Amino acid sequence: MRTFKTKATAKGTESVFILLFAALWAIVYSSLALAVPPGEELIFDAGPKPVIFSGQIHADKGLKCDDCHTDIFTKKKGDAKITLVDHFTGKKFCFVCHNGTKAFAAKGNCDKCHGNTSPSASPTETVVKEEAPKAMTPAPTAVTPAASTVPTPSATPVAPPKAPPPAKKKEEPKPPVTLEEKEARIEELAKAKYKNAGTCLGCHDETYKPPINPLFKTKHASITDPRAPFADKQCEACHGPGGDHIKAKKKRGGTIIAFGKNAWTPVKDQNEKCLACHQTHQRIEWKGSTHEFNGLACTSCHTIHVAKDPVLDREEQAKVCFTCHKSKQAKFYQASHHPVREGQMACSECHNVHGEDGTGLMVKATSREKCTSCHAEKRGPFLWEHAPAAEDCTICHDPHGSNQPALLKKRVPQLCQECHDPAGHPGTRQDGSRLFGSASLGVKGCVNCHSAVHGSNHPSGSTLLR
Repeated sequence: MRTFKTKATAKGTESVFILLFAALWAIVYSSLALAVPPGEELIFDAGPKPVIFSGQIHADKGLKCDDCHTDIFTKKKGDAKITLVDHFTGKKFCFVCHNGTKAFAAKGNCDKCHGNTSPSASPTETVVKEEAPKAMTPAPTAVTPAASTVPTPSATPVAPPKAPPPAKKKEEPKPPVTLEEKEARIEELAKAKYKNAGTCLGCHDETYKPPINPLFKTKHASITDPRAPFADKQCEACHGPGGDHIKAKKKRGGTIIAFGKNAWTPVKDQNEKCLACHQTHQRIEWKGSTHEFNGLACTSCHTIHVAKDPVLDREEQAKVCFTCHKSKQAKFYQASHHPVREGQMACSECHNVHGEDGTGLMVKATSREKCTSCHAEKRGPFLWEHAPAAEDCTICHDPHGSNQPALLKKRVPQLCQECHDPAGHPGTRQDGSRLFGSASLGVKGCVNCHSAVHGSNHPSGSTLLR
C-alpha cells in the first residue's frame, strides 16, 4: 500500500511539472506573438534619426498586428530586422505601396511619420528648447570730473528684442468659390512657372479614373507636330502650371485649370484654352453663337482624354447631342425620320454646332439650300414653282421626324388646306364633319392629282398636275 501511494505521488508531481512547464511556454509564446505589447516601445536607432514604435498608441487606435503585417511583411524568424535595402527592392515592406504611384513616395517623406514624435522621448536624442534672448543690462559708464558738471539726459530703457514669431505652416490653397475668386486664381496661374509637366503621370497612371493614357493615341500628344500641346508644355499647355497642384495634398480645387461641367474653372476660361488653337474654320463663328450664349463649354460635348472623341464619331455623335436635345431625340423614334439614330447620318451634317450662317445652327444659309444639297431633284429651277417648296422645306416637312409619311407635319388634305382655300375647287373643305367632302377629296389625297407638288416644268403644269 505504501508503494502504491509513492507511485501515485510521483505521478501527481510529474503532472504538475508538465502543467507548469506548458504554462511557462504559453507565456513565452504569447510574449513573442505580441512583440510590442501596450505600454512598451521599440526604439530603432540604426537610421539617421531614431524611430520609436509605440505599442500603446497602436493599441489605443484599435489596431492589431495583422492589420499592418500582411503578406507584404513576411513573418519568418529573423525578419524582425528591416533594412533600407529591403525597402528599395520594392518587392516587400513599405515601398510596395509608397512608390509615388499607389501612395506618396517614401523618399524624402519618411520623417513625416517615422520621426522622433513618440510621447516618451528617445534616450539617444536630446530635445533642446529655444528660449527668447533676455534683455541685456546696460553697463555703468564712468563719469569724469570735467563731464560731471554737464547735465546729461536720463538714459531711456532699451526694450528687449522680440523673439521671432514661429514659422507658420504653409496652408494649402482654398478652392475659389465666387466668380471673382475664380478669375483671380486664373490670373495667378497665368503668372506661375511651367516646370512640373513630367510628374503628372506619377499619379495619373493607368489605374487613375477616369483614364487619361488614351490621350497619347491622339493628335494632342504628338511631339513632332509643333501645333500639338505635347510639343511645347505637355499637360501644362492646357491645364496651366502644376506646381501648386503637386504640392497640394487634399484641397486641389483651384490649383490647376480644370475642365468639365463640375470644374471650378469658369466656362469662359475653359473655352479660351481650346480656342487658343481651334479658333479657325468652323470654330471662327463660336463667339455669339447659340451654344456659346447658353454657357456651353467645349468639354460639354468633347471628350479629350480618349483615343477617339465620341462626338466626332457618326454612330456616337447623336448620343452626345441628345443629352441636351431630348425633344429631338423623341422625333427620331417616330415612324418617318432621317437615319440619325441608325448611325447613317450625323447631326453635324446639317448643323454647325460652333456657329451658324443662318438660323437653327444650319451649315447652309437656309434650310432649303441644305435639304436640296441631298434632295437635288426637288431643287429645280421649275417653270411652275410651288411657293412653299421654293421658300422653305420645313413649312411642310419636319426634318427630325414625324408619324406622317415623307416627314410631313400633317397628313393631306389637312396640310394642303392650311394654305389652299376650297373656293373655286370642285368640292368643299374636308373638315371631318362628314365622311366625304367631295368626289375629288374622297380619298383625302391631293397628291393623287397634283403629283408635281414641288414644281413642274410641263407647259400645262400650272396646277402642278404633271
